[in-house]
Amino acid sequence: ILISIILTIAAVATYISYPSFWILALGEFIWAIAAALFSGAGEAYLYDLLKKYGKEEKSKEITGKNSSAALAGMLTAAVIGGFLAKAYGLTAPFIAMIVMQFIALLVVLTFEEQKFRQNKRKDSIQILREALVFYKNHKILKLLTIESIGLYALGYYMIWLYQPLLIKNGLDIAFFGIVHAGTIAVQIG
Repeated sequence: ILISIILTIAAVATYISYPSFWILALGEFIWAIAAALFSGAGEAYLYDLLKKYGKEEKSKEITGKNSSAALAGMLTAAVIGGFLAKAYGLTAPFIAMIVMQFIALLVVLTFEEQKFRQNKRKDSIQILREALVFYKNHKILKLLTIESIGLYALGYYMIWLYQPLLIKNGLDIAFFGIVHAGTIAVQIG
C-alpha cells in the first residue's frame, strides 16, 4: 500500500511536469504499476485486521462498504476536480490529488503490520507456477479474463474519449466532473 501511494504521487507529478505525450505515457506506466501494487492490498490488510479481532466473517460486508465508500470518494473528487480545473487551471485537480495522496501516505504510515504464524509457507515461485497451471487448464477463467480486460479498457478509455465530445458540444470544463461523477454513481450499489 505504501509503495503504491508513493508511485501514485510520482505518476501524478509526472503527468503535470511537462506537456508531452511521452511524459503522459510515462505517468500512465507509473500509475499502472501503482494500481497493480494496490490491487487487493487494502482488502488483504482489512481482512487481516478483522482476523486479528476474530471478525473475519464480516469481511465481505465490510469490504463491500469500503468499496462503496471509495467510489463515493471518487465521485466527490470528480465533482470538486471539475470546479478546481475551471477556477485554477487543469493542473489544479492533479495538485489536489498529490496533497490527498500525501495525507493518505501519512495515514498508512500509522498502520501496524498484521503478523500471523503460518506453519506451512510456500515459495513464491511455486505459488506462481500453481496459479499458471490452474489458469492454463481453465477455459472459462481465460474467457473471463479477456472479458474483464476488455470491459476495463473500454471504461478507462471512455473517460478520455468523451471529454472532447463535451468540449465540442460546449459544456464548460467545470461540469466535466459532474459528468464523470455520473459514470461513477452507477457503480455504487
